[in-house]
Amino acid sequence: MTHNKFLIGFIGAFIARGMAAVGSLALSVIIAKLNGISDVGVFSFCLSVLHFSMIFSRYGFDKVLTRTVARMGKGNMLRMLRNYLLRSIIASFAVMLAILIIANLTDISQGRMEVLRLLMLGLPFLVGISLFTGYLMGAGHPAIAALCETGGLAGLTTVAIALMYWSVGPVSIIAISVLYTVICLFVFTALFLLVRRMERRNTPETPVQQAQSTEGAKWFWIVANAVFLSQAGALVIGGMVLSDIDVGHLRLAERLGLMAGFALTVTDPVVARFFARDYGNRILLKRHFMLASGFATLFALTISIIIIFFNDRLLDLVGGDAEIGRALLYVYLAGSVFNAMTGTSSMLLSMTGNEKFLMRTVVMTFLLAMPSYYFGGLAGGAMGFAIAYLLILVLKNSIIFLRVLQILSGPGADMDANRKTG
Repeated sequence: MTHNKFLIGFIGAFIARGMAAVGSLALSVIIAKLNGISDVGVFSFCLSVLHFSMIFSRYGFDKVLTRTVARMGKGNMLRMLRNYLLRSIIASFAVMLAILIIANLTDISQGRMEVLRLLMLGLPFLVGISLFTGYLMGAGHPAIAALCETGGLAGLTTVAIALMYWSVGPVSIIAISVLYTVICLFVFTALFLLVRRMERRNTPETPVQQAQSTEGAKWFWIVANAVFLSQAGALVIGGMVLSDIDVGHLRLAERLGLMAGFALTVTDPVVARFFARDYGNRILLKRHFMLASGFATLFALTISIIIIFFNDRLLDLVGGDAEIGRALLYVYLAGSVFNAMTGTSSMLLSMTGNEKFLMRTVVMTFLLAMPSYYFGGLAGGAMGFAIAYLLILVLKNSIIFLRVLQILSGPGADMDANRKTG
């Protein structure tokens, strides 16, 4: 039964994630067609600022909700959800004000500033959406959660742009920014009504140990920001030490390599509920972990083989030095396969009360990554940078994976004799 539920959840989340990925690509394409490639850059920059602001504002409450809902069930979360929403939305207004003040003080173009102002108006709604998707993952609805994340929002915005174009003609980047913010409001409202209905249709509200449940939020918050800063730092350092050609080869190899790791973004939301619900049972945890890792690894290997087989054609599409591009691609594919094999470990730690260990590992490897990227790029160009990335990834995932093996290899089936089953 567990296998069937996992497989159904995986297929649903896979389709939803695929649709979201298409939505993200479609939004960039339609902006480029209507307004030119420069506006794609403006919109992407402002959207990145918005997403970082969302990660900063939600304070890890999304992961806490996933874990708490999976363990305690639907129907007793309204009080906690209201509290988290209020705190996160208040924080989002403070972050919004700070971002706009900083943007005004910097030498940002007027066009970027107008787009940024409009998109930042959607920050409170985006933060709320993030919390609701955390709830839905814990409640066993990963596909709905995936459709309501950033890729799904981009897809809905693309549809709105197309309808507006057919109705009134050309759509400016300002109008697109307004549409994105309105879509955020629409999805926030829809999720609010859905979650409220789910809560009221289930068991009456019961007291929840909110202080205990909130305890891990700060560690989740640090992990999320460290991951984001690591990605942003890699972009900055790559631009500092590598030539434009090397950066182009690197980004192409990275994007193609990440295709192999796509399944991990599908399995994690599905398996999170099982990890949280059965956090005290080593036998069930091991079974869920092996299922998730097996699915992700099989998918990553399959996509990697396809990419390797067609790598010449893929690299010819964008030009550049095929030999350099191929070598970089192999490095990133190796990283994606290893990440698929071990990456589910992070979700297991998050859902079983080991987020503090996860935070320490992520922060430590983040601090090691920045100088490694810098000196790797200086010493070996794009290949040195890519190898540094691979080594840091292997180090981080190995530490986390070994911790998971330690958790799963303890004696006895149940780590908590008082844990409620069912």
